[in-house]
Amino acid sequence: MTHPRTEHLLYLLAFLLALGLRLAALGNAPLSDFEAAWAIQSLELARGTSLIPGALPGYLLPTAFLFSIFQDANFTARLLPALAGSLLVLSPYAFRRHLGRTAALILAFGLAIDPGMVTLSRMIGSPMMAAAFLVLAWALLMPGGRRETGDGRQEHPPSAARYALGGIAAGMALLSGPAVITGALGLGIAYGLARLTGVLPGRGTASEAESDPKPARWSLTEWRIALGFGVGTVLLVGTLFFLYPQGLAGWASTLDAYITLWQQRSDVPAGRLLAAVFFYALLPLVFGLAGAVRGWVQRRDPERALSFWLLAALILPLLMPGHQVGDVIWALLPLWALAALELARFARAGERPLAAAGLAAGILVLLVIIWLTLAALDTAIPENVPRYQVVLAASVVIGALGVLLVAVSWSLSAAWDGLVWGTAAGLLLYTLSATFSASQVHANTPQSWWWIAPTPSHVTLARETLDDLGLMSSGRANSLELVSLVDTPSVRWMLRNTEGVTYAPSMEPDSTPAVAITHLDDPLPPGWEQLYRGQDFGWAEFPAWETALPPDTLNWLFNYNVPTSTASIVIWARLDLFPADMTAPSPAPAEPNAEESLPAP
Repeated sequence: MTHPRTEHLLYLLAFLLALGLRLAALGNAPLSDFEAAWAIQSLELARGTSLIPGALPGYLLPTAFLFSIFQDANFTARLLPALAGSLLVLSPYAFRRHLGRTAALILAFGLAIDPGMVTLSRMIGSPMMAAAFLVLAWALLMPGGRRETGDGRQEHPPSAARYALGGIAAGMALLSGPAVITGALGLGIAYGLARLTGVLPGRGTASEAESDPKPARWSLTEWRIALGFGVGTVLLVGTLFFLYPQGLAGWASTLDAYITLWQQRSDVPAGRLLAAVFFYALLPLVFGLAGAVRGWVQRRDPERALSFWLLAALILPLLMPGHQVGDVIWALLPLWALAALELARFARAGERPLAAAGLAAGILVLLVIIWLTLAALDTAIPENVPRYQVVLAASVVIGALGVLLVAVSWSLSAAWDGLVWGTAAGLLLYTLSATFSASQVHANTPQSWWWIAPTPSHVTLARETLDDLGLMSSGRANSLELVSLVDTPSVRWMLRNTEGVTYAPSMEPDSTPAVAITHLDDPLPPGWEQLYRGQDFGWAEFPAWETALPPDTLNWLFNYNVPTSTASIVIWARLDLFPADMTAPSPAPAEPNAEESLPAP
């Protein structure tokens, strides 16, 4: 059994790991239109140019405060979701009595490294804030009571500070947009199904009395503490300490925003949500489904209750027309909890631990070989395909023989432990690779399914070009006479600190601004090409497939190659901004003189 001090250190390690994965290079990827739309609202609130926050006041108003005291950078804009996703890792600590200490620790580390959790924590407007604060509120506000633990110690009721923190988390959840309604509905449906099937006995039933003669209930004082801090959080954070009372109107529009999700159809097929769970959450999927089956066979209440939650959390986004891939975050939570319960059964040194460890190492090596072989098979010429197929078959046979040998020579328990440890280690490597790819290498690109299209491209190069033009025009990088026919949130975010920017639907015939930004196919005034020099930049990337999976799924899986389409913009600069020698035509080379070309005597 884990010592309490060691357990606390492990939770601290899980939190620091989650924080590092979420904050590392947080501002490197440019903001997409979806993210920039939220960031622009916060920036306008901070500058006082807008007084009407949208249906996400829990993000907009605190971020506006951050913009007012810090730089309005990509990092600052994404900071709050990243912090919320890191705090989510601490929630399993409150469920130790229900899950077990080992399973709760495994769940904490799983939430810290999960590709979807990490990526959504780095995205503005994702369901991460709603999920984190809703689960934290649930964890902190669970009714307490003095209970005997497995080692004979007693757990005391939660303190008033815990209920105060729970009320704050609940208030933040209510301010986190329409995603909290999806999560709460999933939990409510799961709770109802569990009650109907007897997994969670109802109040006053005989089964409840047998399992817990004195079930924990909230006292009136606890209700008052939680409710008071919850209402206070909604009022203070939802109005930024009463500086923006209209923030409550934004909060009131949460229900309308949720209803809109059932009225507008997304361009993301429902099958892609299931595919994202398979490809990005393979480790919890394998062991979570195994844990769910075991729970129903052995009639274990935690696994059965989590199975209901998983089912409800997965079906709701599939039925909602306005779904996005990130909505599966609600299914990842119970899936990781089921996987943690299953993995905890093997997180101990059983019979013949050395034999099990040796088999696990061999299984891990074989899984790596299988992965590399599949990657080579994807690009192999037809003549070499049979060789790779033989390698795959041989790896599977060798693994099966290894398990059989350990079972016969040592014990079936050692063979089973080795198989599970080796498989878990291989899937852990796969998970870490998927996390790094989705959140770092392919952040905000169509190659990663978590980001909402269109995703940005060449933003840094366009910004550097405009800075150079500003230096040539006015001597300052952020001052430029610029007219933009492209009015999208990502363009507005790029030009947020540039003075002299005008947005117009079309270019006036006699207008000659120093710099103009147009779409690639925008009509231009006559003679424009003689007065300006233009350079196109790929700006918005879209997935060029409409099915759940890309056309060549294996090529995406191993090389992250997918068909994309790009919408370009053009930056036009007036010729008088450039030095004369850059705009003057180059003189034609002189014809060599026949006499001068003769060799000297």
